[in-house]
Amino acid sequence: MKRLTHIFLIIQWLIFISYMTMDLYSRSMGFYSALLKYTGILLCCFYTWTLYTHNQIPLSPYWLAACVIVLFADYFLLFTPQSLAGVMTFCMVQCLYLCAQKGGKFLPGFILFSGLWGFPIYFIFKALKPDAALLSALSMIYMLMLTINIGIAIHNFVKYPNISHLFTAIGLIFYILCDINVGLINFPKVIGIAIDL
Repeated sequence: MKRLTHIFLIIQWLIFISYMTMDLYSRSMGFYSALLKYTGILLCCFYTWTLYTHNQIPLSPYWLAACVIVLFADYFLLFTPQSLAGVMTFCMVQCLYLCAQKGGKFLPGFILFSGLWGFPIYFIFKALKPDAALLSALSMIYMLMLTINIGIAIHNFVKYPNISHLFTAIGLIFYILCDINVGLINFPKVIGIAIDL
């Protein structure tokens, strides 16, 4: 199993370097970059499922459900124009991550707290760029949910240091780095909004 982990990490680094290079230097290769990203996501799901079936790591049903839903969320964002559906689905994934880490009893407060932060963004964009208002508000809610989950994961590792908590924290940190990459790639759209105003 250790050999599988090494192979998995090497392949993921190669995929990461390849699509980052494409994104930064060749916008015309966007489709191939998307294919590489989705391949990396499929490999993550395969690796996680392999560890689970071989009893290498304990996983709650929430984690497994999140793995499946991520495939749909990334499909929406990478291969369709349905950005709103993609971000909404990723918000569902963050709710599952919270349940996996803290249990379902915190979910209503988690959704309410995150949702409240989306309101100001919605009304700001509603006044400036109405067609981007809902997507911008949901993106804000999603990023806040992810940030909270990262904080919980780091706290769990510090308080109860083990390999499972370590992987959770590292995985979510890589998650937000990936989202920063997505944000940078879409930054010209933000500039476009500013120019339109």
